[in-house]
Amino acid sequence: MVTVIVGYPGVGKTTYAKENHKNVIHADDLIGKTTWKNMPKVLLALVKNKKNVAIEGVGALRMLRTALRDFNWEPDRVEIVHREDYSPAGNHKSMCKSIDTILNSYLKLNPTCDIKHITI
Repeated sequence: MVTVIVGYPGVGKTTYAKENHKNVIHADDLIGKTTWKNMPKVLLALVKNKKNVAIEGVGALRMLRTALRDFNWEPDRVEIVHREDYSPAGNHKSMCKSIDTILNSYLKLNPTCDIKHITI
């Protein structure tokens, strides 16, 4: 099972992933090692033929839309992490808007995907 974990910056995606999944790929570790444009392809290569792996981070969200649109690939599940007391600060407000846009775009492309909302 391949799970993609997404959410706003600072809500606890990494902590949630570490506590709830054994094999985790941290997409943010690829920042600076590949381009944003190439990141979805790199992440797909990392999960190819793997079972029980989770991908988390900002790059994971971008991968969702690109992988479905360009490679006809989708994860087994998307877990969206929320935090009740979350209030974006500074540049995080624009990032949250971008995250919402990408997630809504993905859901339009794949309205029957398995989504689990996690509140921490």
